[in-house]
Amino acid sequence: MLDIPSKRPFEASAPRFPRPTYVPGTFRPAGNVYSRTLVLARTHEEDVGWISRDIPTSNHTLTVASYTVDDPLSELTVPVNKGHESMVYLTYIIDHYDMLNDVTMFMHSHQFAWHNNDLLNSDAANTVWRLNLEKVTREGYMNLRCHLQPGCVQRVLHPAKPSLDLHYAEEPMIAIAWIELFGPTVPVPETLAQPCCGQFAVSRDRLRALPREQYIHFRKWLIETSYADNISGRIFEHIWHFIFTGTTEACPNESLCYCDGFGLCFGGEREYRNYIERKAELKQIQEIVQNAEHDEAAHLKTDPSYRGGGMSAAKDKLKEKIRKMKFELNEKFSQALAKGDDAVQRAAEVERTKDL
Repeated sequence: MLDIPSKRPFEASAPRFPRPTYVPGTFRPAGNVYSRTLVLARTHEEDVGWISRDIPTSNHTLTVASYTVDDPLSELTVPVNKGHESMVYLTYIIDHYDMLNDVTMFMHSHQFAWHNNDLLNSDAANTVWRLNLEKVTREGYMNLRCHLQPGCVQRVLHPAKPSLDLHYAEEPMIAIAWIELFGPTVPVPETLAQPCCGQFAVSRDRLRALPREQYIHFRKWLIETSYADNISGRIFEHIWHFIFTGTTEACPNESLCYCDGFGLCFGGEREYRNYIERKAELKQIQEIVQNAEHDEAAHLKTDPSYRGGGMSAAKDKLKEKIRKMKFELNEKFSQALAKGDDAVQRAAEVERTKDL
């Protein structure tokens, strides 16, 4: 059974805030420098040395605000260690509302994670330094994950008609939380969808589209709600895009996200899909070879004279195929980087993709 509270864990009457006006930002001519801040949520045990070690700082200024949530004596910390990274994000916005940089990136502290972009080597450092600040300024908000799963294809939530799936324990709580956070005049959405997992970038103007008092209200809810830490944090993970765009579904075109967002342009939707499929095929072949070598090693332990049982020739062919596929994919990746670094080619591909 799901633990669904019988009463609201927070005062029912949310303050009335004006509906934000979301307008496109004005980006600067090419060559202009944007100031940026990286806001990190971390524990005292987590290593954030990757920031100074692996993020080039030659093109854009970078300010780092690293919040240690479990150390009350840290220079940057939170009022209560609750709500996962959401408490950090809201605290930063509240405390820096009048002195925000052009773009603020809100991220977790680990450098490598499955939910970071696969084509950026799942590396947070690559996400930070390749991020197109012009795109963030122009659009106001950008989810830092380009891949649609989970969140857009899988794990789409339906707050108005929630399921009782234990994997989405927060879904039945969202409707009540929605009213407490946004008030009764903002309808509970039929669908909430965006790529997971609580990492995004926002322009200064878009952050200020909401008054500071509204962020204070959001944080007060996090502090006072009776929902568990993981539930309250995951509720915010599902609503950041609504806060900063006013839309309930924000699922990007993957190839457009990589091209316009990170300067990785494969030439269009078809070419991007081809690259993704070839990469998946390569992974499958590598797994076949790895399993064969594992079996061979197991046989050799019991029979030192074992010679592969006829699999050696097939395995050698697969290894040669792997070599050729790696070369092919590396060439395509290098070409995609070159296209993405060329402003004219990047703009042309973005327009072509938008027209699909």
